[in-house]
Amino acid sequence: MKIKNIIFKNLIFLFVTTCIFVFYYFDKISFKLGDMLYKNGFFQNAACCYNLCLNYSKFSKKYINYFKNIPDKFIDKLYFSIANCYVESGNIHQVINFYLKILNEYNNLSIENEYFINYLKMEIAENYSKLGYFDKALPIYKELQDWYPQNLINLYINMKDYYNVKNILFSEQIIETIQNGDDIDSASLYFLLLKFYLELRQYQKIFELTHNNIEDFEKELMQKIILADLYSQTQEYQKSYNLYEELLTSPYLQNSSDYKIKIRYAILSVKIGKIKEAEKIYQNIVKSQNKLYKYSPQKICTIYYGSDIFPNKKLNYINKSKKLLKK
Repeated sequence: MKIKNIIFKNLIFLFVTTCIFVFYYFDKISFKLGDMLYKNGFFQNAACCYNLCLNYSKFSKKYINYFKNIPDKFIDKLYFSIANCYVESGNIHQVINFYLKILNEYNNLSIENEYFINYLKMEIAENYSKLGYFDKALPIYKELQDWYPQNLINLYINMKDYYNVKNILFSEQIIETIQNGDDIDSASLYFLLLKFYLELRQYQKIFELTHNNIEDFEKELMQKIILADLYSQTQEYQKSYNLYEELLTSPYLQNSSDYKIKIRYAILSVKIGKIKEAEKIYQNIVKSQNKLYKYSPQKICTIYYGSDIFPNKKLNYINKSKKLLKK
């Protein structure tokens, strides 16, 4: 009996010790597990872990004195992590609803964090734009125009509203940033200027702007992307292919997950007769999307672009993508 009592007491001790350990370190355990799942591409599972960590942290911070000092930055980081999981999985509606929930929470609590609130609004608009809900994205981009004008300019370009594009893009402040800036804002605005001329098929303007070599590697990358699309439009497919190949093998974009570049590279491979290469690139893209949400816009677009890679099955790919789009 003594031995049984000792074993029983040890088991109780072990159970209580484990419970205490898990209670005090649950946030760290769930966060680390979320990170591990995220890195391995299990985005929805990672989101569940981050959500557990978030709910535990918020509850502990509110009701348990020991945890009162959990930093707000950690809570914000969890919001970012959960949202990133939804973005990576391709569930855009879930992303929008999550950001709206956080924004509503911040507004109700009258939390003053201008940068984070602006970030939330921008992400909501960005995801509306991804789904083509330009009417919902537009007022948010207008509100945040002084904070980040790039998205508003890009939206107007996508809406073919070139009058408003010109009003913003050729304003004194924007032109000054493009010409004299040396940061990512300057590079992205420079890209939009080139994109604007590409939309209007004003190729000579693009050649004039890209004629001289520039030391800013970000602007140089922007130039190559635009020129690659320009050559594709003018049916100079080999030149376009060469530039995309250079982009994908550059040290700045090596192993890049940039979907648009890879899918265009595959389509151009078909244009220049490299059918097998195109099919291999396409299959690798499809394989990389196995863990994405089944109605992810990227997944649907990939199926649609399969019609350019496999012309003999063109209608099959188009019809399949349309069915998924309706769902």
